[in-house]
Amino acid sequence: MHHKQASQKQHATEHSAKKRELCLVGAQLRDANRGTPLRMVSILRQIKKEHDLSVCCIDAPDDLIGAWVPYPTRGLLHRILFLYRLIRLQKIQIILTATETGMALPVMLKILSPRLRIIVDLHSVLVEEMG
Repeated sequence: MHHKQASQKQHATEHSAKKRELCLVGAQLRDANRGTPLRMVSILRQIKKEHDLSVCCIDAPDDLIGAWVPYPTRGLLHRILFLYRLIRLQKIQIILTATETGMALPVMLKILSPRLRIIVDLHSVLVEEMG
């Protein structure tokens, strides 16, 4: 019985602990004023309240600068190796990306780190917004 209680307590602790998340956005977020960048900044501000967050993007707004990791731009292989090392160093558990066009890199990283989970923020244009 004691072993079962200890196991349940450990399970509850694991689920209540802050998650280590990495957001990958190959865009500028500092002066976000439209579409996906504006949406991502809003989401990241909410995530940061509850989790340990790293934000890998071109630039970041002042309130996210402490979580900012400059987005590597030297090529795909360099980007994969850089992010793989970052994931291992920071013990990242979850990658967040925006739109299906940003999926290739997280999928490649998951192949290298099978325990990594991927979250994709998919959104589209409403018919009313098309004019």
